[in-house]
Amino acid sequence: MRSRLYLRIYVAFLGIAVLCMVTAGFASALLRPERALQPSLQAAGRLVVDGLDDANLQRSLSARAEQLDLKLALFDSDGETLATTDKALPGPASGGHGWVRTRHVVGMRLELDDGRWLVVATPQPPHDAHARHLAILAAVLGMLALACWPLARSITSRVEKLQKGVDAFGNDLSARVEVCGQDEVAQLARSFNTSAERIEQLVQGQRRMLGHASHELRSPLARLRMALGLLEQDDDTWREAVLNVEELDTLVEDLLTAARLQAGAELRTSPTDLAALLHEEAGRTGASVQAEEISIEADGALIRLAIRNLLENAQRHAPGPVEASLLSEPLRIVVADRGPGVPEAERAHIFEPFYQAPGHRESDGGVGLGLALVDEIARAHGGSIVCTDREGGGAVFTLSLAG
Repeated sequence: MRSRLYLRIYVAFLGIAVLCMVTAGFASALLRPERALQPSLQAAGRLVVDGLDDANLQRSLSARAEQLDLKLALFDSDGETLATTDKALPGPASGGHGWVRTRHVVGMRLELDDGRWLVVATPQPPHDAHARHLAILAAVLGMLALACWPLARSITSRVEKLQKGVDAFGNDLSARVEVCGQDEVAQLARSFNTSAERIEQLVQGQRRMLGHASHELRSPLARLRMALGLLEQDDDTWREAVLNVEELDTLVEDLLTAARLQAGAELRTSPTDLAALLHEEAGRTGASVQAEEISIEADGALIRLAIRNLLENAQRHAPGPVEASLLSEPLRIVVADRGPGVPEAERAHIFEPFYQAPGHRESDGGVGLGLALVDEIARAHGGSIVCTDREGGGAVFTLSLAG
């Protein structure tokens, strides 16, 4: 049978309320000793009255006070003192029947049957006694707080586990959350796992379809290239057809690479000379290079593709010179241009697959996959790619890599 989380919370709050009431009552008894003294003081008052010698009130009252270890005072109906063992005890003029509290004593003022008033008092508890009472109260409250802590953790710990599982799913579609119990949180975890399974299957299916489709396109593209080669023409139509086939072949290759990276394929790592790669690719585009000699373990083909895409992107959008740098500490490849730059609002989108900036024309070239591939390659190597403004105009793309 499913246990309801709201019932657990309700019972928990109810228990805390009861404990608070008990604690408050306990504190009231500790800090208001009159409640415990009332029966004994009233009984002592009756003993005092029964044993008083009206002929010698002072001696009789003092004897009773010493015998009962109390402070006593007797007043007439007008409030005049008849006998007392402590002149500080207040008479009926300061108030009627009720409690008496001074700096040193606490007691009761009792009206006798004959109209006289009797004050019966006991020494006031010292300040250190109050301190002990407060310490006991603090200990009780501390124990209450400690008792509530595991209760609160038992309710929220599974929610925190669920949150961590959801965060993990954002980075790994195969991640699932642990299902514990039979309440609403457990049902939520089951529902999440079911939805995550469907999402993973859908994404994997799309990736497989994309990979298969891209792979199947390579054969007809190869035949087209061969047919164009056999034509051996040199007019504008033939050259346009050759360029279109080459562009389509590049797109298919990029799609296959993206599908392989998204599927988590293992990198083909080997010692890679980054400076050599940067010089070779910069030579194809005419970019200037400033590079330190750095070699790392990486997938050289993918790093080359990332550098090529960054340089071609800069060359496509920036009519001015392009500068490429390889820097260490931290390890990064920087490509800077003097083009129009990238508006800040678009920087969050330019690394999305097939994103085209507003105003992009087909004649400008590119299908919006190059920078998305750079992002995939960077993350596969434990790095990142960011775009920032260049001082004086232009854009700077910084590809960071894990050394």
